[in-house]
Amino acid sequence: MGAWGTGIFDDDMALDIKQEYQVLLAYGVPEEEAFKLVKDEYLLGDDSIFWLTVAAIQQKYGILMEEVKDNALRCIDDGIDIALWEGSGEKTIKKREKVLNDLRDKLLASPLPKRKVAKPFYQKPRWKLGDVVASQIVLSGYKDEWYYNKYVLYRVAYLETSSVSTLKPDLAYSESAFGALYDWVGDEIPDPAIIKNLDYYKCQALAKGGVKFGIHLALMSWIPRIERYTLLLRDSDYPMPSEEETFRTDTGSLHIFAQLHRNPHLKETYERLKTGGV
Repeated sequence: MGAWGTGIFDDDMALDIKQEYQVLLAYGVPEEEAFKLVKDEYLLGDDSIFWLTVAAIQQKYGILMEEVKDNALRCIDDGIDIALWEGSGEKTIKKREKVLNDLRDKLLASPLPKRKVAKPFYQKPRWKLGDVVASQIVLSGYKDEWYYNKYVLYRVAYLETSSVSTLKPDLAYSESAFGALYDWVGDEIPDPAIIKNLDYYKCQALAKGGVKFGIHLALMSWIPRIERYTLLLRDSDYPMPSEEETFRTDTGSLHIFAQLHRNPHLKETYERLKTGGV
C-alpha cells in the first residue's frame, strides 16, 4: 500500500481519487458522470480504497449513492479493508479500525444536506510572455533575513499550461509563469526605465546532463503571503533572455529564497545598489 497514515485519504491512490473527483464536481460535471469517470479510471477489482474514498467524499457533500454506500459498508463489515493492514502492528490496526467505524457511523446516519464543492486554487492566466514584474518578498518566516520586504525583478520567459483534470482535460486549465530573474535587489520598486540596461542573474544548478550555468527560471507562484507581484512593463522592447540561456532542472525551477539565502552575490548586489553603485 502507498499509505502514510490510517486516515481514509492517507494513501497515494485515495488522494489521487479525491483530488480528481472533487475537481470534476467543483467544475460542474454532473454527479453521475463524475462518479462514472472516477470509477472507470480507479476501480480495480474489489478495491476497498476506491469505495471508502468515494463514500467519504459523497457523504461529506450530501450526494451519497446507494451503490457507493453499500460497497463501502461491505468493505468495512466484511473485513476487506482491515485485511490489507495485516502486519502493520496492533496499534496501527486499532487506529484504522476507529477510522473505519467513524466512517461507518457517518454512512448510516441521516444524509447531510447537499453542499457545493469548492474549486481548488489554480494559477489563472495573469502574465504575458515578456512582462516585467516586481516581486516583494513578504513571507513572515523570513523576517530576520536581509531580504525580507525587499524587491526582486522577473521577466516572464516561459508559460506552462496544464489541465486541472486528467479525466476531462478540457474542463479548465492552470497556467504557471516562469520568470528570468534580473541581477537586481532593492528596497523599492524601481523606475522601469532602468530595467532596459539590467543583466539577468545567472546561477549554477544541476540540470539534465550535469551542472549548468545560466538563467535558471523561477516559478512565479501567486501566493500573497510569500511574494507580492506588481506588473511594471507589458509589451516592452527590452531584451529577452534567449532560449539557450534559460533552463529548468529536472526537479523544477529556481527557488528564489534559496538563492537569496545562500548566494552572497545577490546580497552583494543589493548592498552595491543601495550605496549608489552600478
